[in-house]
Amino acid sequence: MNRARVVVACGVLVLLLGFGVGTERTLSVDAAGAAYDCGSAIPAWSLLTGTRAPGDGPGTAGTEQQARAEACAPVLREARLWVAAVMGLGGAVALAGLAAVDRRRSTPPQPSRTPEVASESRRSY
Repeated sequence: MNRARVVVACGVLVLLLGFGVGTERTLSVDAAGAAYDCGSAIPAWSLLTGTRAPGDGPGTAGTEQQARAEACAPVLREARLWVAAVMGLGGAVALAGLAAVDRRRSTPPQPSRTPEVASESRRSY
């Protein structure tokens, strides 16, 4: 297996790792003596159609919801930044590997560097 394909595979794995961490890792924060569950950096409601976002349902508005949103905002912002950076790095590595694979396929084979021996020799012995 050549290096370019290994680079592509590593880039895709890093991209998937970033996505997995972003969807599965649950964040929480302690603020003003209260613990708040912030959810994940990539929430399920943004991936599945028909799923309601937190706060969309009836009776969820109020000071508790607002306090949770204010407490979780910096934690979620930082987590989303890290997830986006890891996924971007993985995508860039995968694209670099794909470019190397494409360049390797498009270049013609190099001619042999050994001198060719003429079939007819003009030397007389």
